Amino acid sequence: LKWYFLMSIEDKKISSYSQEALRDYSKKKALDDLVKLKELYNKDPNSSIPTSLSYLIPIAKNNYKSSMKIPPSIFTAKALREGFLTDSDMGEVSLEIYRYYENIKKGKSRIIHLGLDLSGGMSVTISLDYSSVEKKLGRSLTFAEREDAIYRIMQILKDRVDRFGLTEPKIVREAGGNKIFLDIPGEKDESRVGTLLSGKGNLTFYVVDDEYTSLLHRKILEAGSLFSIPEIQASMNLPDSKQIFPWYVKDSYGVDDESSVRYYVVDTSPENSFDGAHIKDAGVSNDPRTGRDTVAFSLDVDGSEKFFKFTQKNVGKSLAVVMEGKIKSVAGIGYAITGGNVSIQGDSF
Repeated sequence: LKWYFLMSIEDKKISSYSQEALRDYSKKKALDDLVKLKELYNKDPNSSIPTSLSYLIPIAKNNYKSSMKIPPSIFTAKALREGFLTDSDMGEVSLEIYRYYENIKKGKSRIIHLGLDLSGGMSVTISLDYSSVEKKLGRSLTFAEREDAIYRIMQILKDRVDRFGLTEPKIVREAGGNKIFLDIPGEKDESRVGTLLSGKGNLTFYVVDDEYTSLLHRKILEAGSLFSIPEIQASMNLPDSKQIFPWYVKDSYGVDDESSVRYYVVDTSPENSFDGAHIKDAGVSNDPRTGRDTVAFSLDVDGSEKFFKFTQKNVGKSLAVVMEGKIKSVAGIGYAITGGNVSIQGDSF
């Protein structure tokens, strides 16, 4: 009931932002509020703290303690201002704002949802078609493989829903069937939902083209900080089989860090790529220490043999693991990989 009757409309709106939008909002609000604090201090150092800035007090107390100082019992503008004197303080405030709205977002899963009939919105039915995968494999999928495919698609949908910031989604599967039902109360933007559903969710493996990648990096350096990948790509006259993909590091918000992205040119030709159709199960997790993703997957019997031959042929080269248009990992192939159970951490298998 807190969500429906006690939560402000503004907080509901902000908590529904995508991760990227929420990060940007948090950074801007942190800067704006610290500027307001400075203005308050300059006007009257002994003035009391307005309610809109009171959330800064617990952060300031921690900063006092970190500096081996005793926090004041009563916070005036002067006392609060002295709790924020370093460049890292804005980052702490920004993260605090981000966590506040992330907790609201997580709390949505525990509230009583209004149905589409009460709140309006969109309902989407996704029917799984296994024919293209079965054609690639040359056989029918087993019951276990079909169940795993549905599970993976539901996980991908949940991840996309979170990144797009859609409100109170409900994702369920048809009992014993091959359909997934997605209900999004309050959502009326068909194009936004279409974008969410149109991405490709499976892992694909491509051999990195070192020569073109080196050329790409040189052109990025030459272009400077305001480089444009589409413009650089056009100037490189890449063959149709060569594509550019980004590899991001996650920032402290768990969002792709645009300032730490690295680009690679990969070879998408059939002989230099490995389709994820043979993957039985897979997972992508993020290492908070490095910001890099860790990819683990297991292959069926046929896939294990094909992956062995694929890696055997490409020993000494680098392999890019791509999902939804982004590189999840790049690792050097030091030897032919057997067994069908693969883990890629950082730049190694």
